[in-house]
Formats: sequence, structure tokens, C-alpha cells
Amino acid sequence: MTPSAVILKNPQAAVSAANAIAADLNALERHVDEALMRAHAIGQTLSSGRMAAGISATFGQAMFDDLAKVIPDATSLRGSVVAMHMRMQRRADSLGVSPTLGIEEKPPENGPETPWPKAELLPTPARVAAE
Repeated sequence: MTPSAVILKNPQAAVSAANAIAADLNALERHVDEALMRAHAIGQTLSSGRMAAGISATFGQAMFDDLAKVIPDATSLRGSVVAMHMRMQRRADSLGVSPTLGIEEKPPENGPETPWPKAELLPTPARVAAE
């Protein structure tokens, strides 16, 4: 059965489910972005904390090596979540149950995105101590 041939028995329940899924999906996207920001903050804190403490650059190199593996993995996860979101959106559209949450404005697909304001560094003990 093709998506266009699907007849929804309870359209209101379908829209309610789509809204719940959209809320979870948007939360997942925010958490993945926050994880990426935190991973980058760890790199900043490792460097600034080491320099503030006057510790040799050789100290903690293994941690940087580990972090260098984490960031691409998190970036790949983000890409997978975005691709999943696009597939789910197309499926919901084909069923006529697109979520109505209006959580965030989105540019047209492959359209220009509005640049975000410059992010502030996350507070960390080393950064707070240095201020």
C-alpha cells in the first residue's frame, strides 16, 4: 500500500502522535547539538586549564586524541538525526499529519539559513576561575 492510499482511521490521534514524535525529535536534535557544544567546550577547557595551571602541552594529549574521535562521531550522529527528521517529515506530509508544533522556523530545503548569533562559551570551572 502506498502512503497516498493510506486511510487514517483516527486522524486526530495521528496528528497527536505526530506532535509527540516531533517534540521528541526536536528535543533529540537539541541534545545532540548541546553534546557537540559541550565536546568543543571540553577542548577549550583542556587547553585553557592546562595553560592557566602552567602544565606542559604534553600533558593531556591522550585526552585530546580521544576528543578528536568523539567530535566526528557526534557530528555523524547529528547528520543521521537530521536525515531521519527529513524522512519522518516527508512521511508525515504524505499522510497529511504534519506536526503543528511550530517549534522552530526552518529555511526551505537547501535554502540559505539565517546565521545564528555568536555562541557564548559554556561555563566551566577552569573558565570561571580564570575570570
